[in-house]
Amino acid sequence: MSQFASEGQVIAGHEYTKQAIYDKNDIDIAYKVATLKEKDGSVSAANGRATPREWYQRRVIDVTYNAANVKTISMYSKIQTMMHESFIHETYFAGDAMDDRSFNYSNVPGTFSGNPHHYKTRESNSMFSTQGYKLMLKMNKIYKAHKNSNGVWNDMWNFAH
Repeated sequence: MSQFASEGQVIAGHEYTKQAIYDKNDIDIAYKVATLKEKDGSVSAANGRATPREWYQRRVIDVTYNAANVKTISMYSKIQTMMHESFIHETYFAGDAMDDRSFNYSNVPGTFSGNPHHYKTRESNSMFSTQGYKLMLKMNKIYKAHKNSNGVWNDMWNFAH
């Protein structure tokens, strides 16, 4: 989130003293909880979703946690969902908007099958693979969701490619 901060903005008690790169380039994030719907109007089974939109002259990435799942999944899974949406989709949507001010997947290869952000995440140095993994190892120590680090890693990658 620090890459999106405005000068003087306070996030989780930390005040940012200078404008961050994405804010300078008119890119924002918005976190919210709402019931996610599929195109047919049915409630989505997904735990979260990142959706880009344009708002006046700014690019906004909405990161939404599915309210329909709030009571049915563990805290560990909730954190993992937000890490996934933030470290994969938020990161690549922001990079996409940086290169040509459009949300058009221009920062991922055009020849692949599946989700373009998931494809890009396969790179070993992705934020998801590095910082996301470290975060989920810390969360596993607290919530004890897995017996070992292999379980954490495998669970992180348990999403549709």
